[in-house]
Amino acid sequence: MYEAKIVSYPRTDDSKISMAQFYQLLPLVPTIARVVNVDQSLLTHRKPRFTHVTTGSVDHGANRPGERVPQTLASLSKYGKSGPAIYSVVAKNYLAMLGEDYQFDHVTAELADYPSFKTAFNVPVALNYKLIFDSSRQISDVDEAQGEAQGKLGQTAAPFIFEGANKKPVRPTMKWLMNYLQHYNIGTGATRVSTLSQITAGTTALMKERRGALSLTDTGTISAILTEGTIISSTNATKRLMTLMDQVGSFKLHPDELLTTATQTVTHDLPIMVKNADKLKASLGEPEKLVKHYPKKAKTGGQTSTGKEVSFNQVWGATGLPPRKWPTYWLARKFSFRSRPSGVNPWPCTVN
Repeated sequence: MYEAKIVSYPRTDDSKISMAQFYQLLPLVPTIARVVNVDQSLLTHRKPRFTHVTTGSVDHGANRPGERVPQTLASLSKYGKSGPAIYSVVAKNYLAMLGEDYQFDHVTAELADYPSFKTAFNVPVALNYKLIFDSSRQISDVDEAQGEAQGKLGQTAAPFIFEGANKKPVRPTMKWLMNYLQHYNIGTGATRVSTLSQITAGTTALMKERRGALSLTDTGTISAILTEGTIISSTNATKRLMTLMDQVGSFKLHPDELLTTATQTVTHDLPIMVKNADKLKASLGEPEKLVKHYPKKAKTGGQTSTGKEVSFNQVWGATGLPPRKWPTYWLARKFSFRSRPSGVNPWPCTVN
């Protein structure tokens, strides 16, 4: 879709677009809105918002629709099942920038006799841009309904005994993990998606997802135990490494200094990982023996060029040889084979 100019470059570090990019897409807004079924009467803010548009320079600009607008969302199915969904999210997120501000009343109240007892909530007045795309709900870790406060306060309060308890930990969902990585500025959005896809699929997956929640596989548990206390497992270290890489890219830091940091990390972490390996048996038990069973081949007999009988898995001959890189100069010459005892070079030959 990027190569077809339907969306912008996905693997971008930019969170804003440039002025030029903003005004480049502005004439296409009605067409984009029609494709993703957005009410154009909501798109009344046609001036750049400096929370989304920068006067400075950008490398690729934040994710947005491309210069080429598809005729319909269904036509994007040729790029895969996720093609229409990707364009819909990118387009609506971009169009939300052109909606008016979300308006709400912030209500606070307290008990007359006990002013330390307070309450506060928001009552939506005009959703505006949230009717186009509510990004805060999309990235929220907590599945709560928003904008449903009734805005009603009674004249009296009913007391009750509150039992304090620690807040239940947030479920480790994919959304929670993505927000965590974004908070620590680890990788671009596309890199996060690609990496999480790799470590949650296949026989070597580190995590598995069930009913929306993530949990470690045995391989993931081994990785977590081995890297406990290491620099490479620290989000701060990863964030610092990303910062150093950015400095190298902008020629503010010599590449040798970055390589030195990587060497120091390996030197520090390797002994810790070796020591952590002793904890594996206590946490996971004895390792299982993996016995690989190879399919049996039927034995066949044959005869060499000298007339000697042989019995092997394959008949020796020019068309029955296993794959082997033969010298190219043999291609135009005759050769014959003779049997040899086991333990000796199994491919002797005499050239005629």
